[in-house]
Amino acid sequence: MSRTRIHYPNMAVAVANGASFDDSKGSMKNLDRVQALSFNVEANRQQPTEVGSFGFVANQVMQSPDVNLEIEYLLSDGDNERNLGLYVNDGNNSGWKGIFSDMTLNNLDRVDDTLDFLVLGAGEGEDINFNPDFDDADILGFGNCYLNNYRLSMDVDSFPSVQISMVGSNMNFQKFDVNKSSDLPSVNSYLGKTRTEDDNHPSFGRFSSTSLNPDIIKPYRNGISVPAFSRGDVKITIYEDLTDGGERSIGGNKLIEYDKAHIQSLEMNMQFNRKDIRGFGRNFVGDRKIRYPVLSSMSMNLLPREFEQGELKDILTHDKAYSISMQFFYPYSRGITNIYAGDDILGYRKGAQDCSKENALVLGVIYKGAQLVSHNFDLNIGSNMTSSVSFEVDTTPNAKPFRGVYMYDGNLMLTREEIEITDLLNGLIKTEEGDENILI
Repeated sequence: MSRTRIHYPNMAVAVANGASFDDSKGSMKNLDRVQALSFNVEANRQQPTEVGSFGFVANQVMQSPDVNLEIEYLLSDGDNERNLGLYVNDGNNSGWKGIFSDMTLNNLDRVDDTLDFLVLGAGEGEDINFNPDFDDADILGFGNCYLNNYRLSMDVDSFPSVQISMVGSNMNFQKFDVNKSSDLPSVNSYLGKTRTEDDNHPSFGRFSSTSLNPDIIKPYRNGISVPAFSRGDVKITIYEDLTDGGERSIGGNKLIEYDKAHIQSLEMNMQFNRKDIRGFGRNFVGDRKIRYPVLSSMSMNLLPREFEQGELKDILTHDKAYSISMQFFYPYSRGITNIYAGDDILGYRKGAQDCSKENALVLGVIYKGAQLVSHNFDLNIGSNMTSSVSFEVDTTPNAKPFRGVYMYDGNLMLTREEIEITDLLNGLIKTEEGDENILI
């Protein structure tokens, strides 16, 4: 394939679980709305010297280099998160799970659910979405990728976006032949050898046109393009935790009144600290264990309008917890009907719904049990007062009391007015016994 440049319409990103990949249709999933991708590889060379010599005794790579991969995409309907191994609650379960619960618990149980990424490149002047079979497409493969960081960010002048950072154990460059199979980029990290040398692997470490079919990179759901959200489609609300037993505040900007705190930007960040596990006789990292506890941070910038009374010293005796709700709705301007008309998948209401009027819920995020870390104010001549506030929450699996980060989809086509986050939490989120509701 000859080209003078690589341009964004030429590229698409597919993802799969390398350990359980079986080369069937659907084994590869598309990442929608990808905006940016970057990667780097550094060879970790050992360069010992010796007495009586100016030069190196050796200049040798002693272990397989790590591959650092970063991908940015626009937040949409939660399918990207599902394809990345994160948990999106769909309303079918009585007890909810945190967005990172499966990933962290699998890591504790040594379940290999690392991801493989394939970056497909079409020819010069071609749109990868309309490639009939990807024959002769260039492929960049990234294997055994572990999530290091998940960051959700938004402000009033841009689309909400997600940035993920991963570290992998292998990478390959290939040219796809529709008549042949190609090597997966991942390795069997526990055995220390490539997938193609592992006779027990479901697809023997190979993928073909069966799984890599053109349908995987059509960014549509039921014939409708997946949504991207603008400022009018996002609702952010902050609630005080009713279980803290205190009404006093340290004062300052009113956080719990949405109309008194104009949020300008928000960023949620979860960073995993990992420990690489290596062993004699292995060339690859056997595992990258998550080190606990795991803290998730959130920061937001606001325009203060009113202040509430209080003193800073009250944080010692009346330390409040907050829950932050982010809800994303279909845009009013879409003018489309319910894309699930006549389909009861995931419990969606049957029949046509005019989303341009109902502005139906697509996705929600709950940041539960957050505690204040810092609150800063800034005022300059010629501008409005600004405030920045930071929270953090312990997102360790099964942490007590109930707290963490939770993502859910619109399991009913409900209007903005019909969805009350307090009802959602009090009615759907339950204890492990499933009997008592846990108040927000």
